[in-house]
Amino acid sequence: MLRDQPPFIQCLLGTGFTWFVTAAGAALVFIFKSANQKLLDYSLGFGAGVMTAASFWSLLDPAFRIAREESHIDYRVNFCLIILGFLFGGLFVHITDLLLPSITSKQVFQVISNKKTDEYKIKKPNDACSTLKMNSAVRSRLKHNQDGKNRFHTPIGDSPMDESKNFIENNEEQAKWHRLLLLIIAVTVHNFPEGLAVGVGFGSISSSNNSTSAFNQARNLAVGIGIQNFPEDANFFLHARRFCRDSDVKVSI
Repeated sequence: MLRDQPPFIQCLLGTGFTWFVTAAGAALVFIFKSANQKLLDYSLGFGAGVMTAASFWSLLDPAFRIAREESHIDYRVNFCLIILGFLFGGLFVHITDLLLPSITSKQVFQVISNKKTDEYKIKKPNDACSTLKMNSAVRSRLKHNQDGKNRFHTPIGDSPMDESKNFIENNEEQAKWHRLLLLIIAVTVHNFPEGLAVGVGFGSISSSNNSTSAFNQARNLAVGIGIQNFPEDANFFLHARRFCRDSDVKVSI
């Protein structure tokens, strides 16, 4: 029984469960290899509903209940701390969204968009032999979209840097990259407090006045976080695949 295991094993099994559900959600990318926009919209709506419900009933509601019933200090102080933590999380995502335009530089987009075999070599401007080497695969991706039609008509004689600049400055591609990067940051950062919550939940059982109730709360917390991780990572990887397919970016998922 999980209840009879030491706290370390309980924490390990709890976080292992959340990881397994996360991997299961990400595995949907191998099933829906040609996700259309309608499927992506449905997945976003479903994921938003599940994550909102899990955020309240698995995190906020238990936090308020524990603050009122098991706190050794004034529960109003704990209430303020919980609300401040909630607001800080929203503020963090908002600030990240504001800073992304400066973070999404041309150099970063080039690194993400091109394969590891793409070769760039830029020398100093005052060098008479200043060149930029770009292999044929990159030129092909810059000139053609997924339908095989010309996306950019670059006159003969233009440098590969001009082609790359035209590709990077495409507003639609930049907007997609912006949304995907924000989703990556949000999903990555919020996994830290989720794992912390599961670990603290199981680790605090021994110091609780009612170990049975504390164990049930920790178990329910791990299950709730695991459930909301499924649509969360399914959304992320489906959108990542769609973005990479539309942009003709080759990545390994």
